Amino acid sequence: MSGVRARMRQPMRTARELPPMASAIVAAAGVLVALLVRANNKKLEDLEDYEENLEDARDEAEAAKRELGVLKQQLETAAAEEMKLQNAIAEAVRGSASDGAVAVAVGE
Repeated sequence: MSGVRARMRQPMRTARELPPMASAIVAAAGVLVALLVRANNKKLEDLEDYEENLEDARDEAEAAKRELGVLKQQLETAAAEEMKLQNAIAEAVRGSASDGAVAVAVGE
């Protein structure tokens, strides 16, 4: 145990003092970190693209919603006009029928 304690008391070694295998491990770790950073940056770019696409889709949905509101209002206006025309036709039919009844009663 005293050997372990003695090694624990020694200062940390610099990269030049490390054994060759440890240097290779440190180099591999550096490459791994670089790859992870690159992958993270790619994911970040993808996320930014996704956010832009999502914002565009929201804008399109809002425009479609406004257009739908306009179309709904036009449909309601057309339905009201149709109802007015139906009432006018019904009134004209009733007027024609009563004119005919009066004409029959008068003997024309």
